[in-house]
Amino acid sequence: MSTHPLIAAETYEQGTAKALRLERRIPSVIYGQGKETKNIAIDVQDFRRAYRVAGKATLIDIEYAGKKIPVLTHIIDLHPISGEPIHVDFHAVDVNKEVHAVVPIKTKGTPDAVKLLAGILMIQHDTINIKCLPKYLISSVEADLTPLKTFHDTVSLSDLTFPENITLLDPENMIIASVSAPRVGGDDADTVAEGEEGEEKIAEGEEKTSE
Repeated sequence: MSTHPLIAAETYEQGTAKALRLERRIPSVIYGQGKETKNIAIDVQDFRRAYRVAGKATLIDIEYAGKKIPVLTHIIDLHPISGEPIHVDFHAVDVNKEVHAVVPIKTKGTPDAVKLLAGILMIQHDTINIKCLPKYLISSVEADLTPLKTFHDTVSLSDLTFPENITLLDPENMIIASVSAPRVGGDDADTVAEGEEGEEKIAEGEEKTSE
């Protein structure tokens, strides 16, 4: 039995996108696997709930025409003023074939080099690239920052823990985080806030805004 978030969808006709949005539905498409592109409409709240769990790195099931289609969220278009999702591209996947995914890195802990030495936390990478079968996809990976005790310490990809069924596509020596010495004469605005994790939102840096 699938444990993926589920979104019910229905067909929509070209030219009715504005009317759909007034009804709090999102015109969307499903493509991939060499099949014909499907134009679908989904409820905005259903999408928000599913995306909050799955993000872009794990599967969502689209229930359409009596079938469940496993997909990855590919592109989200946002309204330039309200930030509401106004169009979503979903990529259908074959559950028996490996897929490439970009997984966000979530940090935890406050480095001693920041807490005791007033250093500036530097996040070099906040995502990683992986490859695996869809059933092994992960929504995020955790990076512990407490080993950063001096300005010479680093947290690298090799320090992170992954399930054995996942293949890393980035080099293991890729630096995730480090701490630099405090700037002499700099003001507080130059420092990077540490240990803060905001509530996950749909409108992230990688999403694109449409006119």
